[in-house]
Amino acid sequence: MKDIHITLQRSIAFSFYQQHTGMFFFVFFLMFGVVESTQIVSYHLSLIYGMLSSTLFLLLVMGVWLLYFLKCLHFVLKTTDATEYFFLTHLATLSRLQTFCVFLFLQFTLFLPVSIYTVIILAVAVKSGLYYHAILISFYQVSFWLFSSWVITRNIHQKHINPCVKIPSFQIPFDRPLPLFYTSHLLRQQKVGVFISKLFSVAIIYIVLQAMDPFDDIRIALLAFLFGLISHSFLVFELKRFENEHLHWLRTLPISLYSRFLCYLAIYSIILLPEMMLWTASIGKKISFSNCLLLYSFGTSFLTFLHVRLFKSGQTMDTYIQFLLLFFLFSFFLILCKLSIFLPVGLLFIAYLLFTYRFYNFEPTPGSN
Repeated sequence: MKDIHITLQRSIAFSFYQQHTGMFFFVFFLMFGVVESTQIVSYHLSLIYGMLSSTLFLLLVMGVWLLYFLKCLHFVLKTTDATEYFFLTHLATLSRLQTFCVFLFLQFTLFLPVSIYTVIILAVAVKSGLYYHAILISFYQVSFWLFSSWVITRNIHQKHINPCVKIPSFQIPFDRPLPLFYTSHLLRQQKVGVFISKLFSVAIIYIVLQAMDPFDDIRIALLAFLFGLISHSFLVFELKRFENEHLHWLRTLPISLYSRFLCYLAIYSIILLPEMMLWTASIGKKISFSNCLLLYSFGTSFLTFLHVRLFKSGQTMDTYIQFLLLFFLFSFFLILCKLSIFLPVGLLFIAYLLFTYRFYNFEPTPGSN
């Protein structure tokens, strides 16, 4: 097992840090290079106390951790599927538990920069008597390691062994309009991804609804929904990849650009139906009808904008995640500044302009989405 650990560290962990040196240098400079050396301790203590005392600040940090986790998970999955790393498929000869433990240690290595700073956060939280925050942060990050290790283990073993439990495919037994042509692909080919996204999104919305006071600040609901939308971002990328495979045929359909754009709104309105059922059930109890409409329009416009932006050559998963981080931060701060009412309108306007310009000019490149 020691040899396996060393091999994975050299082939995956080292490559990950090597390819993302620029990102780590930028974060290091942002955290330690913008203040004088004599003020570093007080600067970071202020950041940590601010995070522990402000729920919104804590949510922002957890959102950044989530995106970093997704980046790590995608890198490992991409590496294990690469031809030059075909030897990693021999890990399937190990038991599932052994493979899980191997990748659990690997995930810990990839998450090491975050974990080191988290230890300091936990120490400050315990010293301040904020045990609930310490438990929440610990559970949040350990869940990342466990979940990603399970996903990678499942990916390795299913290349050789059929899974014992299969999620049934959903076939639509009639001629499908264009929006259902997209959504049925997710239900057939991305069943696990849809299940996980919905589980995370619905769970966080339910928890927030239970904690909210009647007609509380809508920003709380919007931020919770923002996390749920981020969990759908990989479904958006998969739908765009699927669309690229049929792009020539789709362009020949006698449909106007305006109608095509409305189809995207319909696609993501359908995808977000479980979340909207939760919001709708809370009308008059936790949120108002107008706020429910705001949430639905925000969700559909957010995902539609992500989809339309992928009409750009050279969009790989890495560049997509980098943009997703910036877009998450931008949306987060707009919500905090009580400018969320402008988000749906602005995103739809920009998305429509990009779509009308790029739809017939876009040509997918090999290796991109």
